[in-house]
Amino acid sequence: MYLQSAGRDRGTEWDEIQRRMGNKPQLEEGDEDDSEEIDYGRALKSKSEKLKEDLVASNASYEEVKEHEDELLDDDDFLEAYRRKRIAELQAKAQKDVYGDLVSISEPEYKEVVNTPNTWVVVFLHKSGIPSCQLMTQILQRLAGTFKATRFVKIDSQEAIHGYPDKNLPTLIIYYNGDLKKQFIGEAAFARGDPTVADVEWRLKQVGAVDSDMEEDPSKNKGPSVRLNYVAARSRRDEDD
Repeated sequence: MYLQSAGRDRGTEWDEIQRRMGNKPQLEEGDEDDSEEIDYGRALKSKSEKLKEDLVASNASYEEVKEHEDELLDDDDFLEAYRRKRIAELQAKAQKDVYGDLVSISEPEYKEVVNTPNTWVVVFLHKSGIPSCQLMTQILQRLAGTFKATRFVKIDSQEAIHGYPDKNLPTLIIYYNGDLKKQFIGEAAFARGDPTVADVEWRLKQVGAVDSDMEEDPSKNKGPSVRLNYVAARSRRDEDD
């Protein structure tokens, strides 16, 4: 409503000055209302165009766009174009989201897996009986279920690299198109103390291995946090021992 009154005041005042100077004809009955309607219509159209830009920039869902249908002045062309755009994006995402689980592999499969075309591959070197590897298994299972375009696999450390020291576990090796991009060796590579899902997600995002929307390193403001149930169970076992 501000746009309406502002546009009306400026237009009326300027037009009145021009009429007094003889630069514009005097208004006939009904002309003033027409001028005001034109100004208000322009304001609405400008507001609608700005809303379109904001919706596209925020990657809003089609349902969210439909909620603003009246504000978009029932622009059917825009709504249909946006619907098609979102369908295409969802189809493209579905074609990439083909994994979704942490899968065990063997030494003969290693080379083929890390050379998966146009795919980020996270290889987890682990060993049975090591608590930090059990915790990392749970973390990666969660991340694999969230970031289904990334291939998460695990392999026994001795099968992957004969003689690999246990002190380096857990280890994550990140590949893209067969190229080694990054290695995270030991728990200290993720956080001080037991890592959380957020800690590992942030590290993988920094490499580019997951399409995460995290904006800040969670370790910066880390206070008391809820960890995986495994951590609590591990603490109880340590106390019992």
